[in-house]
Amino acid sequence: MLTPTLLICLTVFSLSLWKVYLGAVISNIIGFNYLQMLLLNLSAVSMSSILTIFLGQRISDLLVRKKKGGYNKNLKKVLILWRRYGFWSAVTLAPVLLGVPTYILIGLRLKESKLSLLSSILISSTIWLSVCYFLMDVWDFSSYLDVEKYLTFA
Repeated sequence: MLTPTLLICLTVFSLSLWKVYLGAVISNIIGFNYLQMLLLNLSAVSMSSILTIFLGQRISDLLVRKKKGGYNKNLKKVLILWRRYGFWSAVTLAPVLLGVPTYILIGLRLKESKLSLLSSILISSTIWLSVCYFLMDVWDFSSYLDVEKYLTFA
């Protein structure tokens, strides 16, 4: 039988595999401190990123059909835009809008280095987690939401 705390941790972990803001919000409402929230959510982001990096080529091969020929003018245009604007825009929005695995897949497809993808998503996720966690302190939803009522397992 799963204890309520373990069940909450598994929920936060599984939600943070794709996007991080729900993990920070739930962690704050439940009463986790900042370091517990960071450890739990960043471990999920790390696991999701590393799995996507290792399985990314196989997933990409399944989703994208390879055409014969070497030069593709549309891919060249996308690559130019990615190099100019896309990397920083994508890494900024990945933890809350795009999703961590989607960002990693796009970066791998556009030949970004694995180390830069992993380090940038961890930094961006840490910033977004901190912002979401501390905004929940400012807004203080616990006065409007009776958390204990939802946590009873009877």
